[in-house]
Amino acid sequence: MTNLRELFDSEKRWRSAAAAVWTLLLVISFTFAVTAVGSFDPFDVLGSVAGILFIVTDRIFWSNVFGICVVEFIIFRLTTRYYKVCHYVPRNQLRLIAYHLSPVRIFYIILHMICGGLITWFMTRITGNLVVSLVLDATGNINASVVNEQHTFIVLHGMFVGGFYGAAFFLAGRHIIHFPIVQQTRFFRVKGQLFPLLLTSASRSFRNMKYFYIIYYFFCASTVQWWLSVYGLPQDRNSNSDITSGLDTISGLLSLSLAFSAWFCGMFVDFVLSLVNLLYIVYETQSFEFPIEPAFEHLQDMCLHRALICNEHLLLQYLACLDLSQLAKHSRERRMVIFSVSPLGGHPLNWTNIASTCLVQLKDFVDEIVAFNDCPTGQKTVGHLVDQQKQGQVISRSFLRPGATHELSYRTADVCAQQTQPQIDSAKRIFVKISEIVKNHSVVTYFIANRPELLGLQLFSQSQKYIWLISGLSHLVAASYTEDTYGVVQQTLPDILTVFLNLLEALNRHLKQFPVRKRNQSGFANIHSLKLVLKETVKEAIYKIVITFDTHLSSIPLSAENTRRLQMFKEFKE
Repeated sequence: MTNLRELFDSEKRWRSAAAAVWTLLLVISFTFAVTAVGSFDPFDVLGSVAGILFIVTDRIFWSNVFGICVVEFIIFRLTTRYYKVCHYVPRNQLRLIAYHLSPVRIFYIILHMICGGLITWFMTRITGNLVVSLVLDATGNINASVVNEQHTFIVLHGMFVGGFYGAAFFLAGRHIIHFPIVQQTRFFRVKGQLFPLLLTSASRSFRNMKYFYIIYYFFCASTVQWWLSVYGLPQDRNSNSDITSGLDTISGLLSLSLAFSAWFCGMFVDFVLSLVNLLYIVYETQSFEFPIEPAFEHLQDMCLHRALICNEHLLLQYLACLDLSQLAKHSRERRMVIFSVSPLGGHPLNWTNIASTCLVQLKDFVDEIVAFNDCPTGQKTVGHLVDQQKQGQVISRSFLRPGATHELSYRTADVCAQQTQPQIDSAKRIFVKISEIVKNHSVVTYFIANRPELLGLQLFSQSQKYIWLISGLSHLVAASYTEDTYGVVQQTLPDILTVFLNLLEALNRHLKQFPVRKRNQSGFANIHSLKLVLKETVKEAIYKIVITFDTHLSSIPLSAENTRRLQMFKEFKE
């Protein structure tokens, strides 16, 4: 799949570059809009316009905007590698904790803390007022300086907002690329989400301020001491009591102007960081049309049916499944290409390739669900493990014996094995006994035992692509009733109905064993909703086929159990 990989890499580079450019343009526009609104005075319109023109033509303004853009570009470059199209679900509680506390996430949080502080510092230099600098000259003493605690407070609050966003990026599942239900152009998607994103940033900054106030109140003394040691400043703050109002006290923290400045900068930081997430996902989830049949022989690897089985790049596979669903619903011209036959021999190559690819994936998915329903813990039986151990011993012995002529070496090895075998068996028994005692402990079992709910989430983590495959197949089958002039789809209709009915039965059994509750894992809430969507998609697909073919389904060969299930759909009792 070299050609397909090259196509995907070039398309991904173009989309990432376009997302980065538009992110920086939106950051510049938003910074200018915020500056203009903050400088506008309704009682002095001409003066406000003159002030805005003076600000936007000042080199200080553009130098700080350039600094914000540099920080934003660094975040964009380092963030894009963490995006995924499906969740990684650990098998047990210990792996779940290790996953949340991995060095990658710690680095990501620290990176966003630093970037949040830098963005806040650049923004305060643009807005000015009392928070223009971290250090101010002391009153009455030209050579002395004091810490500007207001500015320190706001910059630390920006670091807090950045760190909080970095932590929520993984915990809230913001690194998962969610495809929209309704496909729109990029302009309308961004336009429709900008204002709600701004409101969300404003409310999130307001809600999280109380946590930062508590942290700052209990750790403000150490924070001020750290700043004093960095800048080599004197500890006496009485030389300028108007600015150093003592933020280590409750009365000093209860300042409306300080609270408003902190909230405003926090909202700005959260919104700027969220723009990276918004633009990247908008560009990556745009549909892409794959060729159904190659124009030339060397372009065969770039076809749709090859992209559907490309497990190396899940994003590429998801785009292929989305393309299949979209063409099945809206593109009559591309459907006719699928229903066509080859000029030589009249073989339905396009339909055979696409249908077989989809059915193989759906059958494997059904088998996985059935196997999980039979054994939710995912643990193999003891007899199976013993057989594997014996098989491994046989294989290891075959590798240890280079030939059949060295009988002396075999006898020597057998004698050594007979002498050391009791010691090895004794050590094994002791080790197994200790392991069983440790594993049977309730605390250890809680952390290392496989949790069925997590295994179930892992099983359904890629439900979105199966939803598109089912939707695409059902719409193609329904459209074939009037568009398939050669009858190529009817040959595969029994297999399609069998897979759909078996999948629905497996889903019903799974949802009875593991019902979807209101309170679930916060980071995996999307998987629970996809379970229900998957079930409804299967039912909708079966109903679509039943309504389209009606009485013609009686002649389709199915098993007795599937015939009974299909009859329920015919009577609209399912």
